[in-house]
Amino acid sequence: MTNTGTAKHACELLSVSDLSRLLRISKRSIWRLVALGKFPQPVRLGPKMVRWRAREVDAYLSRVQEQ
Repeated sequence: MTNTGTAKHACELLSVSDLSRLLRISKRSIWRLVALGKFPQPVRLGPKMVRWRAREVDAYLSRVQEQ
């Protein structure tokens, strides 16, 4: 995974499509990482809408890059 950018605003919410483009991995890979507990849990905004907090994704990317 490569980090091609970071969130512009601390309270920005990202969709799975946004994350897929940002991380350059498939949407399915993101969900696999979530299921394994290796990626931040999404925030449920409705029955069919989930988003990730950009600051949590940035923190995750920082941890991964340190390893």
